[in-house]
Amino acid sequence: MKRNLIVILVFLVSVGSAAGVWVAVNSSGGKGVQAPNSTTDIETDANTPTEEPIQLDPSGEAYQELRRLETLEEKMNFLMGLKDEPWLTPQSSVLIRAMDSKEPHKVQKLAFDITLDLALEKDLGYVPDVLQRGLDSSNPEIRRYALYKCRENPRQEMLRSLLRISRSAAEENFLALDALAEIDDDLCRERIYEVAANEKEAPRMRHRAMTLLATIKHPEGWGLLSDLSNSDDEELRRLAVELLKAYQSNEPDD
Repeated sequence: MKRNLIVILVFLVSVGSAAGVWVAVNSSGGKGVQAPNSTTDIETDANTPTEEPIQLDPSGEAYQELRRLETLEEKMNFLMGLKDEPWLTPQSSVLIRAMDSKEPHKVQKLAFDITLDLALEKDLGYVPDVLQRGLDSSNPEIRRYALYKCRENPRQEMLRSLLRISRSAAEENFLALDALAEIDDDLCRERIYEVAANEKEAPRMRHRAMTLLATIKHPEGWGLLSDLSNSDDEELRRLAVELLKAYQSNEPDD
């Protein structure tokens, strides 16, 4: 009885193995199970194109070198050395990226100066773009510096930005008034008069606007300063009196 049972088990195992082979053969299209073709794999890898290293332009290479330098002195000297490069323009990426907040303040300022000097030298309409780049900086010191440069280099294109800054809560908003005073435009004069006449303005802003009234010759400036010379605010009154004297001294002789 046991021998018959063993025979039956061997038969079943044999049948199962044969069935497995039959399935494997048929699933491979009758060709049997094939090993991976290592030769084909090697040829495919060899024919796969490799990535070419990115080629940077001179400005991009210069920025990479700037980033590799460690000390402030090295960075400053490197930027100064770029001024004589024939490819350097106000739009060069090394100058734009050097004004990034990741660089030391002095590096940002030098990059801004070099860019503005190039823009003024080449005179291709780059000046407003460079000034705006400074006004948009995340570094408040660079924004302040850019406002000084806006005053030194008045451009009509900067009008809207300067008006916006003068109306903002930014610490440097009073510097925008100085820059507006250098632009020959009625909107600039009206903004300065508006600040001087507004009792709710911060004292620093109002005093600066009053001072500017004596230089821009707003048609209603004399009348406003005359009214303020009788103000209950002693500081305001004293400033108005001094400005009226300056106003008169600037009047052309008949």
